[in-house]
Amino acid sequence: MISRVHLRAPAKVNLRLEVLGKREDGYHWIRTWVYPISLWDEIIVERTEEGVEVSCEPEIVPLEENLCFKAATAFFAQGYGEGGVRVFLRKRIPIGAGLGGGSSDAAATLKALSLLWSHVGNEGLMALGAKVGADVPFFLIGKGAVMGGMGEKVLSFLPPLRRWILLVVPSERLSTR
Repeated sequence: MISRVHLRAPAKVNLRLEVLGKREDGYHWIRTWVYPISLWDEIIVERTEEGVEVSCEPEIVPLEENLCFKAATAFFAQGYGEGGVRVFLRKRIPIGAGLGGGSSDAAATLKALSLLWSHVGNEGLMALGAKVGADVPFFLIGKGAVMGGMGEKVLSFLPPLRRWILLVVPSERLSTR
């Protein structure tokens, strides 16, 4: 039985973004062309006796707001795992830069939990991921895609991106709502 999983959680770039309308909750209906890129956070997930622990290097987000914590809590609440889990997150993706770091971390956490416990199918992980964050389903599929809705619906897949990308990160955080 596996007791520990180490995964990379890639950042993403939106090569095209169409805002189709605004929702009552402040989010937008969109269609976007998205690709994972070779900038990543590291996630280590291991079984424990009970509870959900999340630590992050550097410490940047309160536990209740951490999407790894939300993903693990949702996974156990769904009855997919028993006991507990410890998640260690090493952040490399800049926060608030629109690169999807938190959603990618949540997706990697769900993938790791599925490997450690119940091997939840893609459909189950996608549904759970969409509840955690709009970008989480994209990171669960892990390849270029056209996404719709709030970003949680896969509309079609894109061919591999064979281009260099210059990534410029703003010094201030951006709202992704």
